[in-house]
Amino acid sequence: MNVRWLIGLMIGWIAIVPTGMAQRAILPDFNYDRRNERAYVDSLLVVGHATLNQARKNRRSPANDTLHLEAIRFLTRVFKQARTANRDSSYYYARQLSEQARHYSNNLYQVFGLIQEEYYLRMVRNDFLTALSLNQKASALSVKQRPDIYPFWQIHMNMGDIYLLMKEYTSALTNYQLALTLLPAYRLPAYRNKRLLVAQLTTQIGEVYNAQGRYNEARKQFEASRRIAVETKSQANIAYANERLGDFLLNQKQYPQAVTVYEEALNVWNTLGDEGGKASVWARLSEGYFLTNHLPEAIELGEQALVIGQKRGNARIVQIASSALYRAYKAKGQTGRALTMHEVFVAVRDSLSDRKQVEEMTVLQQQFETKALRTEAERSRIEQRTRIAALNRDMDRQNLLRAELIGGLLILLVFVGILYRRNGLIRQQRGQIEQLNLGLEDKVRQRTTELEGANEQLRAKNQEIEEALLKGQTQERKRVAADLHDNLGGLISAIRMSLSALNPGSLNKREQQVYQNLLHMTKEAYAEVRHLSHNLQPDELEKQGLGYALNRLCENLNQGKSIAFQLELDELPRLDKGVEFHLYSICLELCNNILKHSGGTKATIQFRRFERELNMIVKDNGRGMETIQAADALPGPKTTLGMGLRNIQARTEAMQGRLEVYSEPGEGTTFFFILPLTATFAVTSQETTQ
Repeated sequence: MNVRWLIGLMIGWIAIVPTGMAQRAILPDFNYDRRNERAYVDSLLVVGHATLNQARKNRRSPANDTLHLEAIRFLTRVFKQARTANRDSSYYYARQLSEQARHYSNNLYQVFGLIQEEYYLRMVRNDFLTALSLNQKASALSVKQRPDIYPFWQIHMNMGDIYLLMKEYTSALTNYQLALTLLPAYRLPAYRNKRLLVAQLTTQIGEVYNAQGRYNEARKQFEASRRIAVETKSQANIAYANERLGDFLLNQKQYPQAVTVYEEALNVWNTLGDEGGKASVWARLSEGYFLTNHLPEAIELGEQALVIGQKRGNARIVQIASSALYRAYKAKGQTGRALTMHEVFVAVRDSLSDRKQVEEMTVLQQQFETKALRTEAERSRIEQRTRIAALNRDMDRQNLLRAELIGGLLILLVFVGILYRRNGLIRQQRGQIEQLNLGLEDKVRQRTTELEGANEQLRAKNQEIEEALLKGQTQERKRVAADLHDNLGGLISAIRMSLSALNPGSLNKREQQVYQNLLHMTKEAYAEVRHLSHNLQPDELEKQGLGYALNRLCENLNQGKSIAFQLELDELPRLDKGVEFHLYSICLELCNNILKHSGGTKATIQFRRFERELNMIVKDNGRGMETIQAADALPGPKTTLGMGLRNIQARTEAMQGRLEVYSEPGEGTTFFFILPLTATFAVTSQETTQ
């Protein structure tokens, strides 16, 4: 078929077929039997690059974005499967796929990219720990997704491969079996390729059984894998299955059966014209022929395998062939040739032994690091449970305080009702108050139910605990501020109006004193409610941003003149509303601490902006304090953080930032916040204009 005509046909389909299912028709599945045909592989690469270039030229749309990602994924898979020297190309396109998918907010293709990155790091670089981390990240992105679209089976298969390399056979077997259970639901591959994936999983389960010494079960798995390859008529996979079964039979000293299976594999490689495949089987057959006393055949095939193995730099083939030739020449009495083959074998064996020792040391190191990660994760879970218990106690105290406030309000309302029960207007207002109380109790019950549900979710989702708690705290502060201002403030205003409607002159001296006290108390209560609601959620923070709100805060603080607060906002951009709320709350908490505890005369709030981060510095010249290790991750003695500082630390972590605290006795205290300035962190110029 003319390659240019094929490309034109593909691009034509791109132009007229809507996205969704179209990409599967445009970009074909890889034919594993043709991986050694350079022209076939080159034609697939040409089609993939043409599709990618066309997607880049088209205008952005959901359909074109999907096509763009599918084209990158297609190139990644072709470079991965093709037997080319340039294996790094697969890793390059895998990283590009992950980055582009994140840019498009496409979780599915981000998972595809992470899986391809993991394969390269594990198989090429032997970086098992990073591979394990990428695999876990892909698993986290796939949570609660559909198993017919998301490759859960692939994630568990990769985990099985990692555990097999690390010799954790029980974990490997569990993941392989789970992958085998999930694979049938996955609808992306064609039926034939899905069956080949089942064969691959079956072979890997056989490898685990073989490593565990369960040889009968291992043989059944290898034979089942070969049957699936025959069923799909995939010649390359038939050859691989025969080679693996032959290796197993040879290790079990079933030499004639092993030779028969090897000969079947050689026939397949001869049909496909695969030189590397033939050399691999020649080396194994040379050993098999020697063990079955066919010395001429052993020497002939061993020499052929040795030539190809040395030409291709395949140490494994050279080792097997030289070992078989050494024994065959020695058996025939050709000591000179036998000595030469023995020297070749020893040199290759030593090389492979050194490499094996390095690999085993790497595996041991990865096992140690993995156990350390598990220990650290368990420690983090314990800390999170402790933090949850502390937060639950805080919520209980808040509920008790709320109940006391409600009880006090009810007492005040009863007292007012007793004094003015004969007044019809007051009776009407009393009815309204009762309705408000009922509504408030419903809100309290509803909020209590929500908090109980949130607690259950917090216990089940330890990894999201801090973000969920801070979000709930922010929403609660907004709601409480609104309730204080709208409900309680309005109620107190109504009481003041009602009291003002009375004629003090008609009251006796004691009642007039009570009347004046009530006026004074309602006035102070109203001012306190306004002050509390403003501090909980200032209007200027929502409407005019963090800079304006901090200016107002410093102006109010400087009215006391006990400590001079200075604010530097030259490098503060407009930020996401949630981030601005976190920063305002942190500043408010630190300013209160400075006023209460520092004993200083001057305090500064300063912002510095860099290319990818924003620094916020809050410092004073007071008496100082003992240095607090912000992340509790540095070596040395730990300091118990107060609730306020723990809230500050939690808010900093919610913004993916870092907190450093510097303090010396008599030298003041400096809080240094390092925050990422990402696309989701800072508000764009267009949004700011709007």
